[in-house]
Amino acid sequence: MSDAMSSAMGAGDVRNLYSGSVTKSDISKALTKGDDEQSLRTAAKEFTALFVGQMMKIMNSTVDKSEFGHGGEGEEFFQDMLNDEYSRNMAYSEKYGISDMVYKSLQNRNAAAAYKAK
Repeated sequence: MSDAMSSAMGAGDVRNLYSGSVTKSDISKALTKGDDEQSLRTAAKEFTALFVGQMMKIMNSTVDKSEFGHGGEGEEFFQDMLNDEYSRNMAYSEKYGISDMVYKSLQNRNAAAAYKAK
């Protein structure tokens, strides 16, 4: 995990390599921490990692595996961990813009909720 990702997530949110997949509860925790910009950005990046991870999992399921090169359950476990790390790196990089779109959507949602509360 990159240093930028670790600092953006905070010490309590950093997971070890073997339990690195993002869950819905991770996103919920990030959303309930408050409406400040950092918690919304973290929630957006966590959601993006979840989305990209699911997309990669589906993409990998379409690839045929030969009996010769297939490593069994160990390879599948490693592939899942690798996909989690790729998706997290993609979510926390600023190259793709998916997390920015999710962040803007969360901002709009919070603004609408604040307006209704008045």
